[in-house]
Amino acid sequence: MPIKISRGVAGDSSPMIIFSGKGTNDQSAANGTNMMSRIQPRINLSDPDLVDVIDLVATESNGYETFELDSIHYSDWLDSDDNTFSNSGDVVGYIDGQILSYAGALAQRLATPLAVPLQITINSGDSFELKVSNITYGAIFWDESTFISGVEVSPYDRRIIRGTINTPGTYNFAYDATNMNGITSATATVNVL
Repeated sequence: MPIKISRGVAGDSSPMIIFSGKGTNDQSAANGTNMMSRIQPRINLSDPDLVDVIDLVATESNGYETFELDSIHYSDWLDSDDNTFSNSGDVVGYIDGQILSYAGALAQRLATPLAVPLQITINSGDSFELKVSNITYGAIFWDESTFISGVEVSPYDRRIIRGTINTPGTYNFAYDATNMNGITSATATVNVL
């Protein structure tokens, strides 16, 4: 049964890569499920048709190169859709691609949040609700000192402000979007006719 390369249940956002099955040499992964940051695939140094997967943490801990999988022929590997590979470079490239896709997804989650100015137009006396929906990872902090009477932060979802404004005009409400990498400021504008 070939060794299938797949991801954890979170797909591209999963920090895990799974090696399930056995090579023709009857070898299977020691851990099966590995953290992306723990492994490094490479073409075998002695035979270019074979693939090794190095366990980086065990290698550092042991003081010598330690393998999660070693000397597995490229024909013994399957991608997540059960497709075969045409050479060992394709196997290594596929595993590296999975690691890079996770790194890209992680970088996107950790990047300073993008705070896009929001704007709506309502009629005087109409109630409104305005949601900061462009923030996926992080928190929203409204500057309530910019609020006027009749406007409040939703008690159920801090991304939402709501209320009723009876006087025509343009009203700007400031907010900060924040995560572990920084703070971005923006405004929500309500045009009242």
